[in-house]
Amino acid sequence: MRGRQKNIAVQLQNKNSNGEIPLGNGKNLYIAVNGKPSVTVPLRTRAFSKLGNATLGTVSAKITATLIYQ
Repeated sequence: MRGRQKNIAVQLQNKNSNGEIPLGNGKNLYIAVNGKPSVTVPLRTRAFSKLGNATLGTVSAKITATLIYQ
């Protein structure tokens, strides 16, 4: 039976040379452009359970981001 998972969240992370850094509400990620014509934003998501006891099911999430170029 498929259903919604319980006790689980989707965690957004910045994956860089320092490892995976959790992002989320109120967090900022700064990437130097240094005159480059394009930039890669190294992001990934993962299913995450802070409380444990996650149940089987479907995980769905939406991410909203604001990008500012200076």
